Amino acid sequence: MNNLDTITKGQLIKELREARGKSHKTLAELARCSKSTVIRIEKNITQPSDYTLTNLLSVLSVTREEFDARLYGADLKWFNEDFLRIWDAGYAEDFATMEKMHEDLKCKPYYNPEILAMKQALLLCDSVILRTRDKNYKAALATLHKALKLTTSKLLTKKNTVRYENLKNLVITLNEYRILKLIANNMDDTGQQQQAIELYQAIIVSLENKPASYELQKRLLPTTYFNLSTTLLDENEYSKSLEVTECGLKFCSSVNEFKLNGEFFWNKGRAYFGLKDIAQATLWFQHSYNTVANNGKHDIAEYLKNVSQEKYGITIGH
Repeated sequence: MNNLDTITKGQLIKELREARGKSHKTLAELARCSKSTVIRIEKNITQPSDYTLTNLLSVLSVTREEFDARLYGADLKWFNEDFLRIWDAGYAEDFATMEKMHEDLKCKPYYNPEILAMKQALLLCDSVILRTRDKNYKAALATLHKALKLTTSKLLTKKNTVRYENLKNLVITLNEYRILKLIANNMDDTGQQQQAIELYQAIIVSLENKPASYELQKRLLPTTYFNLSTTLLDENEYSKSLEVTECGLKFCSSVNEFKLNGEFFWNKGRAYFGLKDIAQATLWFQHSYNTVANNGKHDIAEYLKNVSQEKYGITIGH
């Protein structure tokens, strides 16, 4: 059952306004709308536009993500679980599964296109398909900008470039961090490695300075460190890549992160190879192989074994 049966947007805005001790007049002035508009919204006579709702929530110090979570509760929980499965399929380049799950999602009883988090997340899926399957980087980037503008314009300049300097001090939702990471991935794919490095670094600094309440967002730290370490390797910044890899490994404590651990170990091997330390390169390539093989990913282990031999002339897998 949708939570709209028990609480409406208007009721929630009224609750938040009263909790913050603001009158209809004060809220209206600060949100740049009329007092009658606020009253009509609270009485559910009219629905706020995205622009008006964004302004109201900004004055009430509530993010759209927090507002939707309170409003739609269980619906968003189920959606997030399904969305992560779609996301994983995309990054495994299983596009047939991803597209089927994408379409099936719209038939689920909890699906509601009015929920901004759902609308934004589906645009993220579209961008992954455009980037990884179609190699249409321009369209993927335009889709990411469209998704980002659903919740904020503060992270983009008038030319649609990311304001790196703002990340540390802004309230940023989980989806917005995902979008920023994908923008950096897109830069990486289109030969803009230095810009990608700057954006990865800005995301990391922002996440590390956020309070404990950013638990979900902070889960993006390991993969962002990995993306940064890989891009540094591609730029022949071997020593810097090693430093970043060590930082990233500190966030890979979960058993479920064995694949990412293996990828970090592989990057360490690549970095040591670049530094001409073949003994260390062999050690870390072997660690990477062992990590994925011991967790039953024998196809990935075989792939690493072949690449190690064919590209680096190093034998592993014994």
